[in-house]
Amino acid sequence: MAVLGEIVIYVMMVFVLIGAVAAVRDSQSGFGKEFLQGIHAIGYLFIRLFVPERGVSGDPMAGVSAG
Repeated sequence: MAVLGEIVIYVMMVFVLIGAVAAVRDSQSGFGKEFLQGIHAIGYLFIRLFVPERGVSGDPMAGVSAG
């Protein structure tokens, strides 16, 4: 099972590299644009995780998926 997890990570790394190259070549269309949109979405999630807004319940994770 650990081997399968490593394979998935390597496949993801390959596609991240392809997306980064596409974004450097042309960030306004195609795969480069989609890659940057994904990075922006993930970046917002990480900001919410590391600087949590406390919800009404006091839960630091409240509202993370509400985005």
